[in-house]
Amino acid sequence: MRPVVFLHNPKAGGTSVTAHMKTLYPANDVAPTLESSAAARAPEAWVPHRSCRFVAGHFGHEVRETHFTNHALITNFRHPFLRIFSLYQFWRNIPEAQFTKLPAVSGPAYAKKLSFGQFVRSDDPFLRVYLENFHTRQIVKSGWLWWECGADDLETAISRVRSMAWFYVCEMPVLSLAWLRNAFPEGSFPQTFPKLNETSGGIDALPAWDEAGVVISRNSLDMDLYHTALRVMEEKSRSSAHG
Repeated sequence: MRPVVFLHNPKAGGTSVTAHMKTLYPANDVAPTLESSAAARAPEAWVPHRSCRFVAGHFGHEVRETHFTNHALITNFRHPFLRIFSLYQFWRNIPEAQFTKLPAVSGPAYAKKLSFGQFVRSDDPFLRVYLENFHTRQIVKSGWLWWECGADDLETAISRVRSMAWFYVCEMPVLSLAWLRNAFPEGSFPQTFPKLNETSGGIDALPAWDEAGVVISRNSLDMDLYHTALRVMEEKSRSSAHG
């Protein structure tokens, strides 16, 4: 298997992707997941693991750019509204007993005290990192760094998506796996990835239509990026059929 960096977009099926991809490499070729804190996501934290051939996590492209420039790049997509709704439900259903392990300011703390409508409309600096174009910022540099993304950032992200060796689309698992088997023929892949890290406790309340509109509006670049991914997957499948 060729060396790979996986930019894991949170709450978009990435845990299942990581779990299987890890099995395709010897254990000493798999980098640890360094994500217990913001410091652990920093590029310099990866210096001891430069020789690893499979690297995955919620870090951004800056890690690949600094340490793994010869690795193929992959990521995972989910419709931005569904991803953020899933994130909210995931945080909201974390057991209270685990709160002692969390910092005072945390996603679960916000999700517990805010309705979904309040959550997606929040201008709190902590939440804005998660609620506005996270995936675009992740592919450009880092989702954990806040800045107002613009047309140039989107262009950079789209260019990188179009040049990726492969990516997973949460809403299209069968087609994603078919492409994966074609992109990495030396690997062994299942017909479907098992679902891991699913939200427990069920849905607290269905979102309102206007709440969906708020999320989509706040994630206009991620929406464009998501639609680019769908177009790329269609183009790949068409070219394969005629190749």
